[in-house]
Amino acid sequence: MPWRSWPEVGRGRGPVRPELRRRRSFGSRVGQLLAVLLGTAGAGTAAVLPAGGQEMESRDSVSSRSWTALPFAGYTPETSVAFGALLAWIQGHPEDPDRVRTSLMTGAQYTLKSQLVAGIDVEARPSREWFVLAGSNVKLRWPDRFYPPGNETSRDAHEAWTSRGWNARGRFLRQLAHPSLFVGPLVGLSSLELLEVEEGGLLDLGEVRGAGDHGFLGLGLVASWDSRISPVYPRAGSYHSVSLTGYRSFQGPEAKVGRGEVDLRSYRSLGPSTVLAVRGRLRAAWGDVPFTMHSAIGGMGGGLRGIIENRYADRTAAVALVELRQSLVWRVGCVVFGGVGEVAASPGKLTLGGLHGSAGAGLRFKLLPASGLNLGVDFAKGEGESNLYFLLGEVF
Repeated sequence: MPWRSWPEVGRGRGPVRPELRRRRSFGSRVGQLLAVLLGTAGAGTAAVLPAGGQEMESRDSVSSRSWTALPFAGYTPETSVAFGALLAWIQGHPEDPDRVRTSLMTGAQYTLKSQLVAGIDVEARPSREWFVLAGSNVKLRWPDRFYPPGNETSRDAHEAWTSRGWNARGRFLRQLAHPSLFVGPLVGLSSLELLEVEEGGLLDLGEVRGAGDHGFLGLGLVASWDSRISPVYPRAGSYHSVSLTGYRSFQGPEAKVGRGEVDLRSYRSLGPSTVLAVRGRLRAAWGDVPFTMHSAIGGMGGGLRGIIENRYADRTAAVALVELRQSLVWRVGCVVFGGVGEVAASPGKLTLGGLHGSAGAGLRFKLLPASGLNLGVDFAKGEGESNLYFLLGEVF
């Protein structure tokens, strides 16, 4: 269950090797944080396949609250098989039965790679003038793969490490000039503690920035345009966001980081049962950037399903994605998707010659017909690899 739109603690997922040694902790211990609210407008929650549950209330529209509580099992290549519990809550707008006013997802999961994470995401419009996005997660223990930064990293060029940490973030946006335009501050807070590293590796030798415990506080501004009918399953409209954030360390070596993001998403109905979704995103960071604040292009978080999530990661990352969503019969649907992306040390070093690509297809089952919340399974093929994904909601 990834919460990925902000600088993460412990970026990426993957198997670990046995040759690990205990690393001495010199950071403060992370408390048990389980709180929050939704970080990326419309981002999917991956690795979820219900093992059972009860829809507590479901109606033909979302004009009232709709709850679903269920245990789940799921799979992504970064986590392997995962188990946990999920609680989803969706509230319709009192004046418009077809518009979602608030969506919330909270849960916890444990994976067969001994990864343990919990969090909560919420997206809310308490009034026409306010738009709130917030979220938090805590990774109690997270074995992971570290790939050296760059756009030409081989699939096997990784080393193992294990971390513990938490993050929290929020966007508090107010309507400005137009009903779809929102502007406001954003905040981000994260802390990471390295528990284990691979002996003799880049992290053990300290040859990568961020190879020790560290924490950052970020403040910035964001402007977004949201004309979607629903953040859960948009059938039309668009969501565009531009943000600029400055970070300063409060744990570990003194560091200052700047980060900017442009995220453009458009949804177009091609008929009563067909939706075309398109996304383009550019992320860039500068200053004393730790590797955990690098941006990736692979997996659910980066966008290119079929490529291991943090195989390609650096200070700058750009992706372009397209997805066709088709309803078939009853609650069953399907998707086909593809995309390209690239990472570099700075935006000026991005080149068309360095693009990586992936494509795939998947099936959907409408868990909550009123809101359009889907369960899905996707198969995607990247460069020399193919992967399977289970997800709740859409990737974007």
